[in-house]
Amino acid sequence: MQNYIARAVYDGSGFHGFQRQKNAVTVQETIETALSFLFGVNTEIIGCSRTDSGVHALEYIFNFFSETKIPEDKLVPALNHNIENEGLVITDIKKADKDFHSRYSNKGKRYLYNIWNSRIKNPFTEKYSWYVPQTLDFDAMKKAAEYFVGTHDFAAFMSSGSEVINTVRTIRACEVSRSERWNEQIEIEVEADGFLYNMVRIIVGTLADVGKNKIDADEISGIILSKNRENSGVTAPASGLFLKKVYY
Repeated sequence: MQNYIARAVYDGSGFHGFQRQKNAVTVQETIETALSFLFGVNTEIIGCSRTDSGVHALEYIFNFFSETKIPEDKLVPALNHNIENEGLVITDIKKADKDFHSRYSNKGKRYLYNIWNSRIKNPFTEKYSWYVPQTLDFDAMKKAAEYFVGTHDFAAFMSSGSEVINTVRTIRACEVSRSERWNEQIEIEVEADGFLYNMVRIIVGTLADVGKNKIDADEISGIILSKNRENSGVTAPASGLFLKKVYY
């Protein structure tokens, strides 16, 4: 049985997250249905992350095992032909070592979050950003972002409902910049060895509160040390979040 590694991109607005659910369209179900039809046998995939409903992916990694005789270079077009959702495209499929596991083998991930910061909405970004009409203090947000970098207990940045016990993570980068295309769009990128439930969206919500002068940039360290979710900001909407890169 050959192990394969695959890459996909998808528009999360058309899916109820990655993980298969009853009576809901998910990324996992869509890919597995297409693979099973292509190979003529039930085929399950292993995803690198359980992205939530509405979250997008610029690079999503998954792996699967198959005894297919289809040549490796024919797998991408064949699978895309069988995917019945225009919001999902497979970009690459290659043979992998038998021990490769898309979730447990990865060394970290990078997420991108878009905030559209203008009194006027942009119809071309509305599905892929958080619309914040109030002017945000960009410099304060950049300063606040620096406090997240390092190894910390991020319990204050995890939504309830998670069964995770160890809430210590290492953030390797937390960057706030303006889009090269639109000056009104603020881009926040967070890279870490792992993430807690809604961690990026809560970090973004907290940075937005800093931008609104609700939280001082220098308060971030104290919020992290508090380990109290009530002290951090709102959970930013899923629409602005993209899984950008997975590291192995």
